Amino acid sequence: MEGKSAHFIRESRSEALYQSEVTQNMKAYVLITAKRGTADKLAETLSKIKNVKSAECVFGRYDVIAIVESPEMKTISRVVHQLQKQEHILHTETAFSHYAEDKEYGTPE
Repeated sequence: MEGKSAHFIRESRSEALYQSEVTQNMKAYVLITAKRGTADKLAETLSKIKNVKSAECVFGRYDVIAIVESPEMKTISRVVHQLQKQEHILHTETAFSHYAEDKEYGTPE
């Protein structure tokens, strides 16, 4: 019995070590409708905000798409609220993405 118990403990430790190497990241895609003629300046302003990975002008239903990334939902929420308070924004929609990334092997396929 001791052999099986020791084996189980080793497996548990291996799993714990693996879990510590996997980081959980979240992304929020903030889809923004801006006042006419303000999208370029708005995208430039948003891209300077901490945790905003990019903010780009787009064609279509929305004028700007900003990508916010952080391992903590609280941080993403704070940044999205900060984006929503910016001048020249008429409307926003936010879509969340969640993925796990292994530090050694990259994002799972």
